[in-house]
Amino acid sequence: MSRTDFRERRGPRRGFATGESLHRGSPPGGEFVPIDAYDAGERSAVVLRERMGAILATEPLAVAEYVSVADGLTLAELDRIERPAIASLAVRFGTTRLIDNELLDPGTGAGSVV
Repeated sequence: MSRTDFRERRGPRRGFATGESLHRGSPPGGEFVPIDAYDAGERSAVVLRERMGAILATEPLAVAEYVSVADGLTLAELDRIERPAIASLAVRFGTTRLIDNELLDPGTGAGSVV
């Protein structure tokens, strides 16, 4: 099943708890997910981390292990995205640990699924 097929079958609720995580679309509160902000031109890694954390804070069962926007080669945390980077997170929902990541490439101006 393709990613698009999965999203269409999943139903109307979107957000971290349904597997939307970092990817495009609006979570339950209607705010943009970090990748939408990146696609719209946001290059502050600090702002993107804050947005990921804020979305996680809306999910009462979510316990974040890490939220990161790091250099794509060294994995050092960034303040600003000026070269390929990786937005990633690990979140626990009870005993389930979800991990997600997205390649951010300022050369293309868009995130792409890793």
